Amino acid sequence: MPTGQGARNEPIVLSVICGSMKVRRILVDQGSSCNIMKKEVAEQLEATKEGIIQWTNAELFTFDQRPVSVMGKICMPVTFGAVGRCRTERLEFMILDTNISYNIILGRPGINNFGMIPSTVHLKVKFPTPKGICTMNVDQPTARSGYISSCRDPSTKKPRVIAIEDQKFKEPPRQAMKTVVYKDIQLS
Repeated sequence: MPTGQGARNEPIVLSVICGSMKVRRILVDQGSSCNIMKKEVAEQLEATKEGIIQWTNAELFTFDQRPVSVMGKICMPVTFGAVGRCRTERLEFMILDTNISYNIILGRPGINNFGMIPSTVHLKVKFPTPKGICTMNVDQPTARSGYISSCRDPSTKKPRVIAIEDQKFKEPPRQAMKTVVYKDIQLS
């Protein structure tokens, strides 16, 4: 397994069948407490025409506690895997009208519905199907491009530059240590 400097650090990004269409840029995110779908994806899946969106005025909070408005929620069939070893589950998604690099974020509810085991070390996910265990490989080019686009400023499309000052580590001052003498103790 790769470790150290050359370790794989790409996110787990897959392609799935959502409804009856193939959707790319699905981020498997064990840190997300819900499944998220971009508004544009819901529109392309024609979910808005079918009237299956339950409109709402809720908010989600990002990891840095910023609120993001939820437009609605939708329950759709999602198929992971390939012919022969695939599985379909109905998943509920929160619909967001926001600028994110991924079309869908599969959070813990979706991961758990599929009984999925994601591995960032192996860049794969595994989950049970009626015909055995399915193993899906990460779509590495899509994962990398999603990561690169998430590092760009949405208004200028230029890479965000984060300045990190090179400060030398300063060790805190040490206090003088006391010398402690222990008597010999014999255990019986």
